[in-house]
Amino acid sequence: MINVNNKLYCTTGKLKYGEQLATAFLVDRRTAITALHAVIPSLESNEKIELEFLTIEKKIINVSAEIIDKDDKLDIALLSLVDFSFDNYEFFPLVAAEILEGAGWKTVGCPVILSEDETYHYIKGEVYHINPLEKNSYDMQLTVKDNNSDWTNAYKGYSGSLVLISNAIQGILLTEEYVPNNVPLKAVRIASALEFLKRNRISVIEDPSYNETAVENTRSSIISVVKGVELANNRFTQSLKIDEVHGVTNLENPIEKSLNQLTCDKLYELAENEIDDLVNKGKLNYAKQLVEQLINADECVVYSEKFIESLYYKLGIISIKQGNEKYAEECLEKLQSLRVKSIVTYNLMSSIAYLKRDPQMLKEALAELAQLKEDEIEIEIKRLRYNLYEGEYHEIIKCLVENDELRGSFSKNRNANELLGIAYFNL
Repeated sequence: MINVNNKLYCTTGKLKYGEQLATAFLVDRRTAITALHAVIPSLESNEKIELEFLTIEKKIINVSAEIIDKDDKLDIALLSLVDFSFDNYEFFPLVAAEILEGAGWKTVGCPVILSEDETYHYIKGEVYHINPLEKNSYDMQLTVKDNNSDWTNAYKGYSGSLVLISNAIQGILLTEEYVPNNVPLKAVRIASALEFLKRNRISVIEDPSYNETAVENTRSSIISVVKGVELANNRFTQSLKIDEVHGVTNLENPIEKSLNQLTCDKLYELAENEIDDLVNKGKLNYAKQLVEQLINADECVVYSEKFIESLYYKLGIISIKQGNEKYAEECLEKLQSLRVKSIVTYNLMSSIAYLKRDPQMLKEALAELAQLKEDEIEIEIKRLRYNLYEGEYHEIIKCLVENDELRGSFSKNRNANELLGIAYFNL
């Protein structure tokens, strides 16, 4: 079994017809899919299309193909390979599933800008928005991670590339649009092309919950964390000895306590890394499920107060990213009930203040953070971030550039430079 990225490269082909350059991908040993607009000249002249594939050993395979069906509305075409078959290949499944905004995606394509010694280019990003098909051929808008928004037409040639989500083909890239919000790519979902694929007897997995069940491996590792903490708790309990005469609990083995604490700390770190990784990949629903699973673990699992705080903080931040103000405030209330004064509590409060556009809430959060000795620069950046949400770009620039006392402190701060860049861009 080859790994996911190798499979991506081996099943992706460069499509050439005259001056046209695009991408196609294999769905079985003799069938490929591409964007219809890339092969319209072939329809008009009735000539074959040329595809170029690379094997895992980097050997070039040139194959001819012809169009066997098309869908004008969806801008997709089905190709049949002529006198060639990719036997003994592994292909990604096509899946018609519910796709959540924020889900991570990736692909390999053949952009025009590549140098002569390059053939394919790997990109990834997040699903920005799912929209109805009423006015467009696409229904999925995609961001590209580390996209250079000044790089106009950077993705010309990606038309016809697959959209891989949860290791399954769940969309087809159609077009690039140069827009200022870093959402350059448009695609159509496999779920929207279901009728077209079925009439051509292309196998499709119809499972609305596919993307939720795809996270089971990560969920299993979280369950291992829960069980590990439970085991460490039990070992610690067994190392205690009850003094029946005085009714005092004494520690029989201090070394055992230290080792169990170290075990728990490592497990906490593993859990937080798993959650952060999902959030960074845009899989917010999965991350939320895992945090809730940890919070709702069996009563015999006793977490440290610091870890519980971290869980509710992460759950609050995830809720903010999803625009769920009410749930974020419930997480804040839980944090406030756990400990009166906590930096994570007031960091979450400041984030909720941004979402609610509540200057009084932000003022309270920053005052509490100051009392807790939070870094003064970070507190000021939080205040300036509120100006960003309010569109007060001149105020940000004035503070970061024109204030001689603060300019030196902010010059090497990454968050401050990010705010400054956004302010200048919007002006």
